[in-house]
Amino acid sequence: MIKRISLSLCSFAAIAYILYHFCNLNSALLFFVYVVTCAGIVAIYNQSKEELKLENINIPTILLAALFSVATITGLYFGCGEPFEDFTLGTVFVYLFLIIFIFPLVYVLVFKLYAFVDSKSYPTMCNRSSRDVLVWLVVMLIIFAAWIPVWLAYYPGLWNYDPNQVKEWLYNHFSQFHPLIHTLFLSACYVIGTDEIGSNKGVIIYDVIQMLVMSSIFSYAFVYVKNHIKNKVFLVIMLLFFAFFPVNSILAISSTKDVIFSGLVLLNLILSLRLLEEKEKKRKILLIIIFPFTMTLMMLFRNNAKYAFLLVLLVAIILVIIKRIKARVVIYLAICMLMFVIGDKTLAFALDADSGRIQETMSIPSQQMGRIHSKPLVAAQDEESRKEIEYYYAPYASYNEKISDGMKDYLVLNGKEDVIGFLKLSAKLFFKYPIISLDSYLYLTQGAWNIGDVSNAIVYGKGLDNRQGYLLTDVKEGYGITHSSKMPWLENILERAFSDNEYQNWPLISVLFAPALYVWIFLFVVFGLIKKKSVKYTLPVSFMLFLLLTILAGPCIVIRYVYPFVVTSFVFIAMLVGEDSKDLV
Repeated sequence: MIKRISLSLCSFAAIAYILYHFCNLNSALLFFVYVVTCAGIVAIYNQSKEELKLENINIPTILLAALFSVATITGLYFGCGEPFEDFTLGTVFVYLFLIIFIFPLVYVLVFKLYAFVDSKSYPTMCNRSSRDVLVWLVVMLIIFAAWIPVWLAYYPGLWNYDPNQVKEWLYNHFSQFHPLIHTLFLSACYVIGTDEIGSNKGVIIYDVIQMLVMSSIFSYAFVYVKNHIKNKVFLVIMLLFFAFFPVNSILAISSTKDVIFSGLVLLNLILSLRLLEEKEKKRKILLIIIFPFTMTLMMLFRNNAKYAFLLVLLVAIILVIIKRIKARVVIYLAICMLMFVIGDKTLAFALDADSGRIQETMSIPSQQMGRIHSKPLVAAQDEESRKEIEYYYAPYASYNEKISDGMKDYLVLNGKEDVIGFLKLSAKLFFKYPIISLDSYLYLTQGAWNIGDVSNAIVYGKGLDNRQGYLLTDVKEGYGITHSSKMPWLENILERAFSDNEYQNWPLISVLFAPALYVWIFLFVVFGLIKKKSVKYTLPVSFMLFLLLTILAGPCIVIRYVYPFVVTSFVFIAMLVGEDSKDLV
């Protein structure tokens, strides 16, 4: 009893300090803190002696709780403009104090969540029904119909992300900066729908096709989860999430490649799980034939996907060496990679496309150098480093802690020697300014690890005039597209919510819009599978983990980049609830 009271008091003291010191917390995060605090203290108090025994305490739970505790406290400091480089000895002491005393609360909550999942576990099996096709069709129509009002509110659709891809088609000059397959798809819809009065029909064609594709994949995910989880409440929440969560409906009518790519990530995740679970021979053969084509298509839709898949192939080779999987799995994955390479090279050759700029891979060192260069102390005392940085950047390069475009877009690298020299300078500056270098990376990726972060909603700006807040809802000029809302009252609600970022004032609900929430759901599943010593899902989970690493090496964190983790969250939860065998293929 004394231990429980002590833990509760320590956690309460840490929370009290947080609420006092970090007084600029938004209302949603405050409500979240209150709920978590009360739930955690109750959980600590109700924890039985059996649960506190050493054999019931496991490393994955401790690691996840520790990571979340560190991320939460670090996020609070960074959100208040107190990065590590500004820490004093006293700040370090308080920082560690908060982490140490918030940890018991987080640990018990994680422990209870895993215990709840274990209580709901079931053998992994596909309980298919003859009505699955009908269920798929009905759910698809429900989701599609739920998106129509949002589409009408933004009629004829949103021409908001990278529409300059169409100019590559119009001027017959293609670049691999954007995925060529998406450039062709977007351009084809635009050109087919163009007439003498404008291009509204092209946007409509693109949106309808994308809405059909995404609602079909979401419905397929629903059917898959339905056949694994019989909890009706969970299924209703899943359906409501796909149909009415505004991120899904607004992105479904947006011109970004991330939408279909995320749908293909979800589709391939389900197909890979079915390959692992399927016992019926004919169905398995069909899956074996289909999967390489859908995987190839997915990699063609996003440039960073190929790097994640290459790392999965490396993991598979290691598993073969240690005799955990059969060599045929590596051969199968290599065939998938080969099909992608052939498809990618064929498109590049047929379109005579320029290769992408290597600068696009330099977000992390660019932010590092930008932050170091922006520090008055460096400018005053380290002229050598300042000049070395300036050598690689055009004079109008500017540092923005939330996005690397202001630096990397003006990075000048002439040949291989410049690239090597640039990377050597980055390593040299890291050892010279390790804390500033770390801060530059943490600020750049804050949206992926800090649930309380709201900076991801102002990366491109905010406001009703330019329609650039949490979600871009503008229609780019110069393409002959005329915005004409059919439901202005709904558009007004959505604009206030996601251009003016009023969603941040919605108690608790706004947490659902935090990109980091879906990253933590994924990590919760990963550590849970490690806790259960599950190895069956090693390869599909590895792909998502490597995909996350590529996102964390990107130019910024916004919801569309993390969207693959948003759409796969329910399937991952289903994986964790299932008890799989420990045999790999």
